[in-house]
This record gives sequence, C-alpha cells and structure tokens, in this order.
Amino acid sequence: SVRPRDSRAPGGGLRIAYAGSLGVTYDLATAIEAVKLDGSLRLAIAGKGERERRLVEFAASLGVEDRVEFSGYLDESALADFLGSCDMAIVPMRGDSCIGVPYKLADYARAGLPVASSLGGECDRLLARYDAGRSYRYADAGSLLAAVSSIASGLPRMRRNARRMAEEEFDAEAIYADMRRFV
Repeated sequence: SVRPRDSRAPGGGLRIAYAGSLGVTYDLATAIEAVKLDGSLRLAIAGKGERERRLVEFAASLGVEDRVEFSGYLDESALADFLGSCDMAIVPMRGDSCIGVPYKLADYARAGLPVASSLGGECDRLLARYDAGRSYRYADAGSLLAAVSSIASGLPRMRRNARRMAEEEFDAEAIYADMRRFV
C-alpha cells in the first residue's frame, strides 16, 4: 500500500491526477486497475471523451467508483486547483503513439507533480534526468504500482524536481531565447 508522508488526499492515500482526453490513445483502465489493487490510491480524472462512460462503468465493475473521480472539462483556474489537490500524475500512453513530450507533462511539472509515464522516449528521459517521476510498462497495473510506490517514497524531492524541470524545459522565455540563439 502506497502511503506518502505529505499526501493531501482524503483518507491519507495518494491522489493521482490525469488531465486530458478520455479517448482510445490513453490507457486509463490500467490506472483504475491499480486503484483496485491498492486501496490507498485515489484517481482524479479531468476531461471528457468517447471512452468516459466505459471508464465509469469499469470503475463501478471493480468496486472502486468511490476512489475514481471524474471531473469533466475544467477551465484554467479549476484545472490549477485540481492539479494542486493531487500528489502526482500519470501519462498513460502507448510508447508507439508518436508523441515525444505531451503538453500535459509540462502542465503537471508546473504544478509540481511527479509523473508516472508509460510513454517512453523523450518523456521518460526528461523524467529520469530530473528525477521527476518514473516510467512503467504500458497496460501493466503492477508496473504502474511499482512506479507510484517509487514516486511516493521520494515525493517531496520529486515535487521540487518537477518544478525545476518545468522552469528549465517548459518556460517559454527560456525556450524562445535558446531558439533565437540557435537561429
């Protein structure tokens, strides 16, 4: 059971964020399975998409509907509050999705959320370089739980590292200055 020291989730468990589309590209079923396997976890999902009803039904079929929250679309202010109420986040994408670094990684990092990612490639290289999260095998709830446990054991450090990654890798002023120098 994952129990970070500074968790803000009701009941003392780790609250994991996902913000984005609820479509076929994202494997939220594995995250819901992980919630089933570890009774201390909560999954907070912000977004909408064609798989939403199926995911709600899946959570209910596993008996975890009380620990999987669907918030729908959120405006910028509500999204900031949502991310601020979580301990970490997930990027549950297939490695062959042709996405190098999804925008949600920057959003999570700006909020100081370490990330468990199944994406691979550049996303995982950034997480490893900054020690701002862990990778897990796509569609493998046990692997996701291992990543979550690793993040929970270093949560305060990884939160700081995620913010540093945001400042150094995703700050528009820094990126544009580097681009101008390059050009």
